[in-house]
Amino acid sequence: MAIRKIKNRYYIYYRDQDGKHRTLSLGTSDPEKAQAEHDRLWGLMQSAKVANKLLARHAMIFPDSVIRDIQDADPFPPRVPREKKRLKLKEMIQLAQQYRDISPDAVKSFERFMEWCNSSLKYASDITPQIAVDYLEHKYGDGNGKSFNNNKSALNTIFRCCLVQAEMERSPFECFPNKRVRNVESHRPLTVEEFRMAYAAAREPWRTASLISWHTALRLETCFRLAWEHINENDTPPSITIMPGKTARFGRAVYIPIHPELWERLTAIPRPADNSTPILSQFPPLKEFDRKKARVSYYVGLLRSLGINDNQFGKASFHSLRASFITRCDENDISRSATQGIAGQRSDKITDLYSHDHQSAKQILRLPATGIDTKCM
Repeated sequence: MAIRKIKNRYYIYYRDQDGKHRTLSLGTSDPEKAQAEHDRLWGLMQSAKVANKLLARHAMIFPDSVIRDIQDADPFPPRVPREKKRLKLKEMIQLAQQYRDISPDAVKSFERFMEWCNSSLKYASDITPQIAVDYLEHKYGDGNGKSFNNNKSALNTIFRCCLVQAEMERSPFECFPNKRVRNVESHRPLTVEEFRMAYAAAREPWRTASLISWHTALRLETCFRLAWEHINENDTPPSITIMPGKTARFGRAVYIPIHPELWERLTAIPRPADNSTPILSQFPPLKEFDRKKARVSYYVGLLRSLGINDNQFGKASFHSLRASFITRCDENDISRSATQGIAGQRSDKITDLYSHDHQSAKQILRLPATGIDTKCM
């Protein structure tokens, strides 16, 4: 038997009657108490050994009840099985990121959920389907259903990545359906004349961002994230391959041939030393640059100042450029499959097209140019 100190606690190491190594905590960090407990247990163990020897030699002179007491005697308390380490909520993001890319919005969604859980719920296995739906109803139940569904999807993705480590059979966020989305906002397309007016009046980087969206249907977030590492310069014509934030959780990218008018504009912008640096960050920094809501508000305000307003077809906003791209494709008889692939949409049969057919995607090069000055800075 040996006494050891580990992290300010004392333990004893010994062999049981079967010869197996055992470890027992002495339950103290005081060296004198630990030594006293060690000596007590040592004495009990020696007594048990002597008793067993006597039993082996003189079993016939002991009554049966005494023999059973000696055989059942154990100087050490029974070992209490250690509780398995449970996966904490705060460890789940880092674990999920080992398996797939988790978008910044999904991380924020999970952080809001942890804040709501507070200190009462610390572990992944504490979260039941009822807790999950209570949280979503409390935070997003009054909306049109879109925020409810988006946050449910983000949280479900993270939980599903951690099922094995959390010892859970299924995610608590997959046990109930999405909500029906109500009052979906539509965005009207801009005419070529309206786009020319907006392009001429816009400040950078919104001017170039608008041209990117006009010719690619990329959303605001993706336009401001576009970098040269996403551009395939050796293609004929050059093309963009990028994973929009909207489809990142599905791991889907889009392939978009670059219209000559857009290529002329991109090559006129000073190229950053690092290909991963967003192209639009080359313009003088503006306080609105890194704030998504301010970016949206700027462009809406610009359109209003030019008399480009909402109408019966929807709102006039930056997202209108995406609607404009799809409308122009339809007007120029470009196949719907090519348009859906570039815009990152799905067909009526829920077939994911995402433009794996690169030859069809090149049909967008037939779209007429707007005739704007792409070299002005």
